[in-house]
Amino acid sequence: MTQTEDLKDLVTRWDMYDPAHEKVRWDVLAYAREHCPVPRTSGAGGFYLITRFEDVRQVLQDWETFSSTEGLPTPMPIRLCPIDADPPLHTDLRNMLNPLFSRTYLNRYEPLMRSTAAGLVDAWAGRGEVELIGDFAAPFVGVVLMEIVMGTMAPEERQHAQDVVVGCTHHPSPEHFAALAQLSAQRLAHAAEHPDDARGVLKALVTATTQRRPLTFEEQLGVLNILFLGGLDTTRAAISMMALRMAQDPSLEQRIRNPEWVKRDLDEFLRIDSPVATFARVATRDVELSGQTIRKGERVLIRYDSANRDEERFPEADKLIFDSAQRPTNAAFGLGIHRCLGSHLARLQIPIAWEEILKRVTNFRMAVDPATLTWEPGIANGPTEVPLTFDTVKDTH
Repeated sequence: MTQTEDLKDLVTRWDMYDPAHEKVRWDVLAYAREHCPVPRTSGAGGFYLITRFEDVRQVLQDWETFSSTEGLPTPMPIRLCPIDADPPLHTDLRNMLNPLFSRTYLNRYEPLMRSTAAGLVDAWAGRGEVELIGDFAAPFVGVVLMEIVMGTMAPEERQHAQDVVVGCTHHPSPEHFAALAQLSAQRLAHAAEHPDDARGVLKALVTATTQRRPLTFEEQLGVLNILFLGGLDTTRAAISMMALRMAQDPSLEQRIRNPEWVKRDLDEFLRIDSPVATFARVATRDVELSGQTIRKGERVLIRYDSANRDEERFPEADKLIFDSAQRPTNAAFGLGIHRCLGSHLARLQIPIAWEEILKRVTNFRMAVDPATLTWEPGIANGPTEVPLTFDTVKDTH
């Protein structure tokens, strides 16, 4: 069989959770965009893949036709609101959460972000090598999220919470995620019993209403867990994939050392390596996309990563192209009513992470052949580890 024939067959059974399929993801999605932009795949329970940017935009902006009630590709034992909610519940939750994730509100956590990042870098800056996900990206994002989402704790509670965070970031097993759910339940129960002492997200959850009723405990728990897990996977992945790019293209370090890079370059990094690969929707009526009829009740997988490499929208889409006025808005943070709640947090955390790292180290290099790296299959997009070597920045004082 030719490569085209192989891809034609594979796209009909492609499974987002199959590590072998993950290795050829870009080939499969590129084939689909060109030849069959809304293919039906039997993998992961059966979906239509939405691969082109304009189709992704249509699905994301039409929540009445494409419901989020089955937004997670794999069923979960608990709800994860607001990802799996439609209006009016989704609207009420976003109205409650948006002020707590505005740039103005999140600026109060900048000192914590800087001290956490600096402390982590101090632990490995002198040894010339690092596994960037386990030694920096995961704990950095996890500690900050714990403070923002779970609130201030007593010392012994904080230590337990940190142990849970480390478990989720270093060993993402069902047992560790169950421990996170238990911690969330405990924090919610404490906030409900002491609402006057609760702050931020916890206070908002235990006092919020939707359609003139309080949120159920399941809804509160779902919000708390998705805020943590969603923020953990995506920002960790973004930092890690930027490190991979930098290790293979030394010129990128100098761009990131320029403070203007955040406004000039960050969106392009997020476009080419979309931290969120996919979410699902279910059709509420018969609808047609790019010539393909999708029946009521059938499920679709929105491929944000594929949309962001659509040559029809982004010329030379497989290349990083900076300083281009022709690079339009991408789908890395989503589009429509479900646009990423944590986008302001990511835009604050990622630059702080790199500023603190590059104060101490320079000249990242891959410690292994990049071709040997494995990538996490599933919703998030990123490598399982990023082993690097580097030089230490000489003290100029």
